[in-house]
Amino acid sequence: MVSAYRVGLMVKTILAFEFNVGGGLSNTNIESPILAEGYLMLSSLIGDLKSSGFKVYTSIDSRLKSACKFKVDKIIPILPGENPLEKLSHFLRDVDGVILIAPAYRKLLFIYTKFFEKAGVEVLGSSSKGIYVASNKLLTFKKFKKHGILTPKTAVCKLDEPAEKVKAKVDKLGYPVIFKPIDGDGCSGISLVKNSRQIKNALKILRMNTVSRYFLIQKFIDGLHASVSFLSSGFNVYPLTLNLQKIKLKPPGDTSSYEGGLTPLYHPLAEKAFLEAKFAVECLEGLKGYIGVDLVISGKNIFIVEVNPRLTTIYAGLSRISKESLANLVVNTSLGLDLNRKFDVKGFAQIFKIPIKNVKPKTFTLTSFKGKRFEAAAYFPPQNLDKNFILTVTWGRNLKMLKNVKEKVKKRILSKFNLKHQK
Repeated sequence: MVSAYRVGLMVKTILAFEFNVGGGLSNTNIESPILAEGYLMLSSLIGDLKSSGFKVYTSIDSRLKSACKFKVDKIIPILPGENPLEKLSHFLRDVDGVILIAPAYRKLLFIYTKFFEKAGVEVLGSSSKGIYVASNKLLTFKKFKKHGILTPKTAVCKLDEPAEKVKAKVDKLGYPVIFKPIDGDGCSGISLVKNSRQIKNALKILRMNTVSRYFLIQKFIDGLHASVSFLSSGFNVYPLTLNLQKIKLKPPGDTSSYEGGLTPLYHPLAEKAFLEAKFAVECLEGLKGYIGVDLVISGKNIFIVEVNPRLTTIYAGLSRISKESLANLVVNTSLGLDLNRKFDVKGFAQIFKIPIKNVKPKTFTLTSFKGKRFEAAAYFPPQNLDKNFILTVTWGRNLKMLKNVKEKVKKRILSKFNLKHQK
């Protein structure tokens, strides 16, 4: 067991790295659909770490520097074309630990974690071994099946299988179904397939959003989308909150998306959700620090969907209402310390999107702004003017206050762009 004294002695300076904001896209255009989510997670993490007394380093894609007003001890700019890992390697002797937020796509979270492990830096989160399995939906499905965890009925397919064979597997499951890549993050590459005519386009979308040979077809579960946030010391797993997730599942031709969430979610099946999701985490080795488990509550059943071995978007809200520094708890549990008291929150936090259509970006793809009860990040992909949005996190003492804050924030943000409310 790691003592509190040893924790303080070991970790004083932390590198907080988020892939999209931190230079992971330096070789391409910044058009990631999760750029705003990444920004809010990183901003929340940095604020928590600084309030806990840590020195904080972070890297920023130089094209986003004007939008990222982080109060850190050192900013490492990543210039276009630079390899962020190569650039960061020059600063590793100055840091004691690293907290990573990166996508499963192309095994990026695994690759970055492995790099820091080999460099001898304390990874304040899951091990590369744990991430390799948890970031692969096929491997986690096999683990779930082995341990008898309730998950949606699933068929495993190869991307090059003839459409007729894919259709036969869908027919066996029964419509509607979800087509999903095994290496996706969020809703990328996901389609809700309601009939055989949509299969061809669903396969096309998959091929554009995966580098794997395989994908999953899962029976659609009609229910409440939720998640559980956990902390793990590697020895014990502690549920923090049950969270509501707002997910738009769309047929191929449209885009499925994460629309936000609410934390905490008080639900009659909360305890059952905690137990089922905890078991899912425990059946995967090497998971530590912050972990998110996505699930669907349907009737009296809890269907486990996937495990995220890293900070998830709801962290941006949860950190605002935690009665103690959530980042400090992430550090301690990652180093093997168990929680010695129940995690508690003060109020509620909500994450939501404000659609901004046909707004022509100037020279930026990201802009950010803060208020007393909110923080927001506006995402402006130049090629998708009809899909621009502002992602906002608000918090308040109760749900009524949260609703009032949300409406005020909407008006304030829309007025900033001289726009009326857009649905």
